[in-house]
Amino acid sequence: MKRLIFCFAFLLVLLSTTKATSQVKITGMVKENKEKLNLPGAIVTLEGPSHEIVKKDYADFDGSFTLSADVKSGTIVVNFFGYVIKKIPFTVKDAPVIDLGIIYLVESGSIVKDLKAKSSSIDIAKDRKTPIASSTIRGFELKERIGNKDFVEVTSNIPGVYTSKSNGSFSESNMFIRGYKQDNMALMVDGIPLSDVETGNIDWSGLMSINDAVSSVQLQRGLGASKLGNSSVAGTMNLILRDSDSKRGGYVFNTVGNDGFSKFAASLSTGRLKNGFSANLLLSNTRGDGYVKSTDFEAFSYFVALGFAKGKHDFQVKVFGSPQWHNQRSSRIAISSYPGYNTNDIDRKYNPNWGYLNGEKSSTSTNYGHTPLGILEWNWNLTKDTQLSTKLYGSTGTKGQTLLAGGIQGDSFYLDNNGQMDLDFISKYNSGVPANYNGVEYTRMAQPTGGFINSLNDGYNYDSMDNTTGVTLVSEISNNTFYGGIMNLKSDLTKNITFNVGIDGRSSVLNKTKYVNNLYGADGYAFNRKNMTDYTSETFKAKPSYNIFDLKNEGVSVDYNYDAILKYLDAYAQLEYSIGKLNVFGQAGFNREFIERVDYKPLGAPVAVSTGVKEADGYSAKLGVNYNITHKQNIWANMGTVSKPPVFVTVYSGLNNFINPEIVNEKFESFEIGYGFRSRYFTFNTNVYLSKHKNAEIPYYTPTLGNFGTTSGINRAHRGVELDFTAPLFSKFMLKGFFSYGNCVYDTNTEYKSFNTTTQTFDRSVLLTDGIKVGGAPQLMTGIGAAYSLFDKFTFGSNVKYFDDFYSTADLEKFDPIFYGEDAYKETIKLPSFAVMDAFVSYRLLMNKGAQALDLRFNMDNILNRLYITESNSSIRKSDYVNSYNLNEGTYESTNKIYKGLADGNNAYFGFGRTWNFTVRYEF
Repeated sequence: MKRLIFCFAFLLVLLSTTKATSQVKITGMVKENKEKLNLPGAIVTLEGPSHEIVKKDYADFDGSFTLSADVKSGTIVVNFFGYVIKKIPFTVKDAPVIDLGIIYLVESGSIVKDLKAKSSSIDIAKDRKTPIASSTIRGFELKERIGNKDFVEVTSNIPGVYTSKSNGSFSESNMFIRGYKQDNMALMVDGIPLSDVETGNIDWSGLMSINDAVSSVQLQRGLGASKLGNSSVAGTMNLILRDSDSKRGGYVFNTVGNDGFSKFAASLSTGRLKNGFSANLLLSNTRGDGYVKSTDFEAFSYFVALGFAKGKHDFQVKVFGSPQWHNQRSSRIAISSYPGYNTNDIDRKYNPNWGYLNGEKSSTSTNYGHTPLGILEWNWNLTKDTQLSTKLYGSTGTKGQTLLAGGIQGDSFYLDNNGQMDLDFISKYNSGVPANYNGVEYTRMAQPTGGFINSLNDGYNYDSMDNTTGVTLVSEISNNTFYGGIMNLKSDLTKNITFNVGIDGRSSVLNKTKYVNNLYGADGYAFNRKNMTDYTSETFKAKPSYNIFDLKNEGVSVDYNYDAILKYLDAYAQLEYSIGKLNVFGQAGFNREFIERVDYKPLGAPVAVSTGVKEADGYSAKLGVNYNITHKQNIWANMGTVSKPPVFVTVYSGLNNFINPEIVNEKFESFEIGYGFRSRYFTFNTNVYLSKHKNAEIPYYTPTLGNFGTTSGINRAHRGVELDFTAPLFSKFMLKGFFSYGNCVYDTNTEYKSFNTTTQTFDRSVLLTDGIKVGGAPQLMTGIGAAYSLFDKFTFGSNVKYFDDFYSTADLEKFDPIFYGEDAYKETIKLPSFAVMDAFVSYRLLMNKGAQALDLRFNMDNILNRLYITESNSSIRKSDYVNSYNLNEGTYESTNKIYKGLADGNNAYFGFGRTWNFTVRYEF
């Protein structure tokens, strides 16, 4: 035994001696030169005497690195995205350890040509300088986090941000920032606004694979630093596309996950060639069955970037697109309607929007479309202090959605014993065949002129002689074309003053119409001309045989066909003054919108009626200040106001050319103050904010009925506190966390208005909303995550998030005590708190002396398989009556119709259970 111990000790000494005499160990720390901040993840390469790659590594969480190799001389090359590459030659003499100390990198402006001339038109916020609350997610973080998630979920660890998978369909997640819905957020791709022309909302379906093409994502909470006229109080999310001259090389990867998820992508970049040209290409395919039943999907994506740089000029051409289709779960579902509810085994995957027709599976709700975006960028360095940035862009494409229209004697859909759409029953009824549903026989009457004709109305018989009901599958089609440009001049007027001035203009035309997709056995479809450009007082009931067209063919336009035209021109100026530790920022902008609606008659009639152009003006003004107390600490404050013209669907009331005579601008006011601390071992940011949203309107729009009313005069106050921290406790262990708490309330009563076609005026109702909570996002959110490197390039970690003070997003018009009586909402109900835990493990294998790499990554979300409510759109209280028409049935509470403290008549979507994904990625 003693001999064995002696041999082992001798071997250790021998090995350590050999290592000391044959290898050199090089250490150092990487920081940026301005604020002396650590640069974790910096690429550190050891090159030999002939510049061959000997070893390659990444700086740790605190920016430190250690490389060991058997060389006598060489060069250390330090590279970090957005900074000038630094090369440090070395020669090994007698010392076995070389300490390079702190290596400071100088900002190159390449992160979106990062904060160079382009940034003037892309609205990137500099850390510690521009006084706003912002978070940046870099490309390598995106590739780690996405897996099989929706794109917006990468922001879920940012304070004040809540993401919900909503109905669970592919690409239909919702995002809330500081309690505001995403329709109050500005979404941009390379600084180009992409909000919906009609509603101002955001459609993520065409962007679900864009994460493969972006270099980073920046989310600015609150008013942000955006100079453009689309400013919003909620926040600005900017998806920054890769440039053509990205690092030479490429990658291929494949991700698989639960419920048949599969994604394959390949990318290739030439880097910048000697002649100044460069190219970057990407292709991907994503498909799956969907976590929720019958929400299968498929999306293709492509990205092409071509560039040329010579002298003072840099040109970039970029094209991105993602043709996709996905089946949906579009119905609201009461908690008590979920299969398994009575046995405490709720099927959170339940989807009523599909069924079987003649033995074949068929979805009644499908979304599809392709809207590519093309961008031309020109950056011209006029002088060393002045840059001109120009962007021209355009898009044309089609989006569509199928849905059911009509009904049968007052009901809107029919479910079989399995809770799925009974399409065979619908088909029998539509064609006049006696059909039994839940023990009741339904028989349809034919038209007096013969045949069975479907219609738009909800199924109630408006005339005993006109049985135009039935159920039809229709498609709402939107053909969208827009083009525009942004031009910005940036100049360093003096050493301390930077000035930006620019213009932003766009023209958009959205044509929307509806087509008959499937008559389900009926002989034709009838539509009411009063929904078209026929401004008479005739009604559907008064002359049913005179006011309708009978259509015998599927695939024709019905009910409406119109253009929504929106043009705007925006001018802005921005001034930034820096002296010593103080930085002051000011910005002002003015924009004018030109809004027009053109209504067409159906069936190819050559008649078009225009409203003429209606003008609306808006403005924004912001002021901010930042003070660096020390090189580690800073405090900042900003304030601002935005006057935003109303969205298209509040200007035009309904599916006709009637102009809302009472439109007013929405107004935002915001104030916030923050503090930041940064050191080698701890980074901390916190801020408090107060924002007020005034004169907001919510249109109640459906594809079948159009804009049938609007809630106006909405005033609400959002206030809160946010913080986040990063703590690299030691080189192999990273701790991150965030916390936010808000108090978001409606601070006045509101008004519901519906247009009366007879009197040409509004019918008005007072909604008792004063003091109720704003729902949709938990007002208390906190999370903590940890990552540990067990050995070289092998890392695992976990993340836990907790949500509380969570309220439903009830439709505000249901707070009308006169119209709804006992069924009127009294408050937004509080939803159960919940916590979820995620985990990951990853390994990176370097090959060919670091020239290639193989990444393996496994993610698992909700590893404890928690059942929780992620969204609710109703506010039924426990004390409300189950049946307001028969109070003897009792309340939800008295009849024990309660689920986790909620009346089980409330609708709800449940969060996903345990899900997983595994990615293999090869980089070269």
